[in-house]
Amino acid sequence: MPAPSPSAPRKPIIPSATATPSNEKDCAKVKETISQCYSIKEAPVVGNNCEAACHNYNNRCLVHVPNATQELFDQGFESCMSVCAGWDETKVECMVNAKDCPSMTEVCGL
Repeated sequence: MPAPSPSAPRKPIIPSATATPSNEKDCAKVKETISQCYSIKEAPVVGNNCEAACHNYNNRCLVHVPNATQELFDQGFESCMSVCAGWDETKVECMVNAKDCPSMTEVCGL
């Protein structure tokens, strides 16, 4: 088979499932795709409680785990709920309001 000429049109490259998103728009598409595959609940807006904190943990941290399953999200939520019972109100509030996973670990002390 002859090599394609430099002026021949190229087929578009389709990123693989493991490709790293290149910008914020790509990241939003990835999150939307994941949320369509798994029932990830948004954190409730009302109150500073463990349920809201743990939903936020799933939405901010576990969604970044490659090949995450619904079972992982369920286990992560249950595990978070059990440890959250020992957190003070300040930590729970921090977890509820964290905008990303690094904030949960670096600011909230997860």
